[in-house]
Amino acid sequence: MPAKVYKVTLSDEEKIFLNSLTSKGKGAAQKLNHAYILLKADQSEGGPGWGDKKISESFNISVPTVERIRKIFVQEGLEAALHRQPPCRTRALRFDGEKEAHLITLACSAPPDGHTRWTLSITHISNRLIENGVQTPTASPKRGRGRAASRSTGPWDREVRRACGPGNRPSGRSTGA
Repeated sequence: MPAKVYKVTLSDEEKIFLNSLTSKGKGAAQKLNHAYILLKADQSEGGPGWGDKKISESFNISVPTVERIRKIFVQEGLEAALHRQPPCRTRALRFDGEKEAHLITLACSAPPDGHTRWTLSITHISNRLIENGVQTPTASPKRGRGRAASRSTGPWDREVRRACGPGNRPSGRSTGA
């Protein structure tokens, strides 16, 4: 077995902090799991110094997770190893607040010719938004349904009903036309 590149050596203060955190048993499960992993991976004097495979089997997690926590602890410190890292978003949002407002306004307007109400057919909606001067992302009917579904419960329904009125509410069903 190759030597560990990232060796976890906890100071006395860090051990006390992690033991108090785990003994309370309260807190985010992910944070507690990371604390347990660091305690078992500790290779300082008096530390258990468990291997990654033994830790992963004991806590029912993957070996790469143990390796990642070791690496974060060594490179960034205890706090970074305990807390979930925010995702780094590499692409822009497809619909920002302004575009979404245009979409809601459009859904509350009169439906296209031949339809009794708006459907999730993205071609009608995209064409109408482009006519109104709103740049829309390249979209498919599935993407349109996903956007509508993510906004189809909760306060949004009340807002749309209030804005559209009872007779012109957008539908989640496609009429096929």
